Amino acid sequence: MTHRDPSFGTSRRSVSITLLAILFLGLAGVIVAGSFSFMGVRKVDRDTAEREVAFARIALASLLQAQPKDQQSSAIWNDAVLRVREEDEDFMEGNLGVWMQEFFGHDRDFVLRPNGTPVYASAALATVPVDAQAEVYPAIAPLVARLREQVLEAESAEDAAALTALDVVTLADGPALASVVPIVPENEDIPFDPADTYLHVALRHLDVGLAEKIFRPYQLSAPHFETAPAPAPEQSIRVLDPSAQPLWMVWTPNRPGLILAREIAPAAMMATLVCLMILLLLGLRLNRTTRDLEHSEAQARHSAHHDRLTGLANRVLLEERLEQALKRARSGDTGLGVIMVDLDAFKQVNDAYGHPMGDKLVQQVGGRLARIVWDGPTVARVGGDEFVILLPGLAGEEDLAQHCRWVQDGLSDPFRIDGHFFQVTASLGAVHSDVCSPYKDEVIRCADIALYRAKNAGRAQFSLYHGEMDDTNRKRNRLAADLAAVLTEGNGSIAVHYQPIFDANGHLAGAEALARWHHPELGPVPPDVFVAVAEERGLIEPLGRAVLDEACRVAALAGLSKVAVNVSALEICRAGYAAQVLQVLQQRGLPPSRLELELTERVAIASSAAAQANIGPLLAAGVTLALDDFGAGHSSIRYLRDFGFDRVKIDRSFVQQIETDPTALKLVRAMIDMASSLGIAVTAEGIEEEAQLSRLASLGCSSFQGYFLGRPMDRDAITRLAAEAEQADNVTWLPQASRSIA
Repeated sequence: MTHRDPSFGTSRRSVSITLLAILFLGLAGVIVAGSFSFMGVRKVDRDTAEREVAFARIALASLLQAQPKDQQSSAIWNDAVLRVREEDEDFMEGNLGVWMQEFFGHDRDFVLRPNGTPVYASAALATVPVDAQAEVYPAIAPLVARLREQVLEAESAEDAAALTALDVVTLADGPALASVVPIVPENEDIPFDPADTYLHVALRHLDVGLAEKIFRPYQLSAPHFETAPAPAPEQSIRVLDPSAQPLWMVWTPNRPGLILAREIAPAAMMATLVCLMILLLLGLRLNRTTRDLEHSEAQARHSAHHDRLTGLANRVLLEERLEQALKRARSGDTGLGVIMVDLDAFKQVNDAYGHPMGDKLVQQVGGRLARIVWDGPTVARVGGDEFVILLPGLAGEEDLAQHCRWVQDGLSDPFRIDGHFFQVTASLGAVHSDVCSPYKDEVIRCADIALYRAKNAGRAQFSLYHGEMDDTNRKRNRLAADLAAVLTEGNGSIAVHYQPIFDANGHLAGAEALARWHHPELGPVPPDVFVAVAEERGLIEPLGRAVLDEACRVAALAGLSKVAVNVSALEICRAGYAAQVLQVLQQRGLPPSRLELELTERVAIASSAAAQANIGPLLAAGVTLALDDFGAGHSSIRYLRDFGFDRVKIDRSFVQQIETDPTALKLVRAMIDMASSLGIAVTAEGIEEEAQLSRLASLGCSSFQGYFLGRPMDRDAITRLAAEAEQADNVTWLPQASRSIA
């Protein structure tokens, strides 16, 4: 008889139990792992959905904030107010129309008159007839009316500048985001009239292309716009609040957890060991997915708080950090300094080299500012060429002034871009929290006042805010009152000096009359200050008449062959100006051919029928016309042709760079060649070195003016110089003589 070994059964049972236990544990492990995996999948998908909603809200907020802000960059501008009132289509195309579409991505832009009628329209990167956009106007009319009511209630240009209107409108080709802002002055140099305020309207089509462009950085799938909220499984958020027209942003939510679960489902059927390995891989994958999501969130947060061109903090982040720093300052823990930086003559770079070159210059300036104040401070870009620096923990104004000097020194080295060198200067306005109210809006206002002071003081310098700066308007009122008294009483406080002009043979060719005012208490008042006050307060006509009369009198007595007198836009456009000039010439016994009137390009741009009515009789009588500061603005052959200029005066900014900047040399040569081809004489201003004089003479300039040849001098000095020049027939160039007399 054979007997079974009991240990065999025990072993089998043990193995079976072990196998069952292993199977049970494996199955339990699979179930537990599957449960945890399922929970992880749900959490990842839920977190992803929440993040996508947050990202979508951030992107929408950025779009809704950016569109009006982009418009305000050109709408809050003195030149825009003046040129739009003149309905200058070229200006509107280059600043409020096609340029905005190219730079900001607008689809359509309009400028509306105060009565609501369109004066300018652009679409598809081109200026179009306003009638061609007729179907748009009824759609935007309620929005325009709403903003118009708010503008009429505004008490100042500053109040109006803060107004915007935003809504979704329905057009024939689908919904569009419409925003309206007023075109108002940036300061008090131009009076603000709510009833005479033009409006700027921008439209962006809310189509799939825009949705993908806005939400692509946030990795949202298939984004688009719908007029109703999306059913599951899609997600959606409303574009504007319930009071606006209904429109939702819709996208297909990403489900990384579900995708991952489907990928590992087959592996879950394998043995426990493989299952454990898969669970390990799942954990690694989940960890990586979480890291990717965190990275995407960090990128989105960075995009929402940083300038896209320079990578610096944007206005949103600046305001957050400013508020935090001011809270600490109010608690007495630390001080705070704020520096506002504005590049001087940046518009000339854009005009001469184009906006892409200007963008590259802004990028390099932003990078250099960040390196100058690298530890602790915040550098933000808040406008086209405007930056703000926050300096927390600043002890007082001495430290603030030192930081301003560091910024100026840091910007002094030339910038090299695409083979061109740019010498950049900046005006700085700074304020310390100890000298103004420690609240966000007030600090920015004070820094802006200081910046305005720095610009008016001649640019390329900084100004620290003090409370007395708020008295600027009062001081301008006093200057206006004193200037009116001087012009009324005729007490001689307004003097006329004369800067000699020499021809190519070195002989005295004439002089330019320059007004000077020595205030009995304030001392010498810069011409650009009192001339601006005169234009602003209606005193430019008596001022111009006084200078013209004195210049003609001295020119007749001294025997000057030509005297040049500057003319403002207000004078040349005034009815009867030509008759007044001819009357002065007759009274002073000066032949009309010996008088030259200098008009700036601003005067040419502001030309009207009244200006042409004055110019015709003057030219017919023999008075010559000169275009001053040629090349510094919107120089155009059209101006030379329409006005019949006899002479152009090359702006000193080109003359001073002619020996150091090859581009300046090329531009000067081109200006001389163009003027010569039109039979127009050329005068070079601002000559300060003999090398500049020699170079300009070799290029074909017909006359020359500058400190190297002679500084502005009083009537006795110019009379002596004219007498010496008449006796020195064989003398070539008289700079030494003119300087000694001056």
